Amino acid sequence: MNAPLSLIVFALDFTLWECGGQRLDCAKPPFTLNPKGKIHDSEDRLLRLYPDVPKIFEQIDAMGYRTAIACRTIRIAWARDLLELMDFRDRFDYEEIFPASKVLHFTVLKRNSGIPFQEMLYFDDDPGNIAEVKALGVKCVQVRRGITLRAFEKGMDLF
Repeated sequence: MNAPLSLIVFALDFTLWECGGQRLDCAKPPFTLNPKGKIHDSEDRLLRLYPDVPKIFEQIDAMGYRTAIACRTIRIAWARDLLELMDFRDRFDYEEIFPASKVLHFTVLKRNSGIPFQEMLYFDDDPGNIAEVKALGVKCVQVRRGITLRAFEKGMDLF
């Protein structure tokens, strides 16, 4: 019998958002929100959530799951600023944004949440991160070019 799902964890770069075709660390602040609601960096690169992200979080909210971020950026303040500009930071119960291995991110998540690894679901684009986290006992889904409803449903089917 499978453990219940208690926490859904997301990477940021190339999983929840896209930063002008590169990782957030390569963006150029300041980030600005234009009158049409689009966010750009100082070199006019578009920074955006992938299209299915709002629908995925509507489903998560309807099902009542807790959520977390596990992000390995050195640009911690930039990540938080961008989440705020996207009006998306309050969507997460736990936020682990610091430059370290995903193993450390998940160790801190487990300690802070009290949720065992076997009850966590993780989405990331990086196969190395997926391998590290899967070795902990977390169920993982590798996404390509951002999370989609299909990838989300694939993850939910693991429980």
